[in-house]
Amino acid sequence: MGNKPYITRACLIIEIVSYLILFITAVVCIFVMIHTDGPIPTHYDFHGNVDSYGPAASLLIVPCTMLFTNLIISLCLHLVKPEHWNTPFKIKPGHETIILHDMTLMMVVLELVLSLWALATTIDWGVGNGDMIFPLSMIMVVVTFVVIFGFTLLAAKHNKE
Repeated sequence: MGNKPYITRACLIIEIVSYLILFITAVVCIFVMIHTDGPIPTHYDFHGNVDSYGPAASLLIVPCTMLFTNLIISLCLHLVKPEHWNTPFKIKPGHETIILHDMTLMMVVLELVLSLWALATTIDWGVGNGDMIFPLSMIMVVVTFVVIFGFTLLAAKHNKE
């Protein structure tokens, strides 16, 4: 794939799908905003009770924040030179392509996880009653940890081969 052989077609597809999911999330937000009269719940206490309300436009916070986050990841992936990427080990000569592919795949999978979380929480917040936001967020944190830890271990394994 051009001068960056570690960015595969699969990585690009995952990245595009992530942005499409964020677009769908924004469409859901706009749909809810159009069809909602009055304020919506914007905050829940520890027990799941609504303790704050705000305008339906508040729904845009989630997709906008995730869009910003995904853009930062994409900019790092496509514009920052790999020698400036931080890996927890020194990459052995001759292993660069596979290690950078592992790190690239980790970044685009994280984009996908964040996009899916944004869609799920937006649907729950805007269409449901918001009672799944906390569990969905905890799942996202665990999956994010597993993705980072798993791909780092995979890259370390590839670096030893």
